[in-house]
Amino acid sequence: MEHAPGSNQTETEIVQQLHDSALTKAQEASRLWAKYRKSGVLERYLEENPDLWTISQMGDEPEAEGGSGKTALQKYFERQLQSAQQNGRVNNQPAYYMRDLEKRMEQALNSLKNPIQ
Repeated sequence: MEHAPGSNQTETEIVQQLHDSALTKAQEASRLWAKYRKSGVLERYLEENPDLWTISQMGDEPEAEGGSGKTALQKYFERQLQSAQQNGRVNNQPAYYMRDLEKRMEQALNSLKNPIQ
């Protein structure tokens, strides 16, 4: 595997590090989501942030026996990357897409930490 420019890490290693960071954020977002769902705080907030539910589910555990063993985050990332490749928007740079997803996880987590301003 080629090393990323200016780095000793491969693209795969970078993607894995970003995934791990994003997954940690997604798991915390999932916990906050469950807490707020019980309190009913999220109804209005979701209308303003429809992407938040999807993002909050990214911390789900890998599928049980017979499943792929991949996290919801990994599966989502693979669908995003496949879609980008099919539409000619990616030049073999999965780290770019995982970095974007990791940023979205961070934004979702920050949003969930302060749901009602």
